Amino acid sequence: MSATMDGPAEFMEVYQEKYIEQMRESDLPAEEMETKIQEMKDFGELYKNPVVKIGMSYMEILPVGLVISRLCAAILRRKPQVEETTAIN
Repeated sequence: MSATMDGPAEFMEVYQEKYIEQMRESDLPAEEMETKIQEMKDFGELYKNPVVKIGMSYMEILPVGLVISRLCAAILRRKPQVEETTAIN
C-alpha cells in the first residue's frame, strides 16, 4: 500500500483492504464477517463501472446543492415593491 494513490482503482483497493482489516479485528461472528467482506468485494466490482461511480458522486453532492440553492433563493427573494402615493391636500 502506497502513501499516494494513483487513481480511483487504487482508492477502492486501499478502501477494501482497510475495511477487511477492520472486519477481521472486530468481534463479529465469522459467518457475518465473511458476508460483509463479500459485500465489500461486490461493491468494489460495482464501483469499477463509471456510470455507477458518477451516480454515487451525484448522490453525495445533489442534496447539499439543493439545500444551498433553496436557502439562497429564500434569502435573495425579491420583496414586493410598495408603490408610493402622494396625498393631495
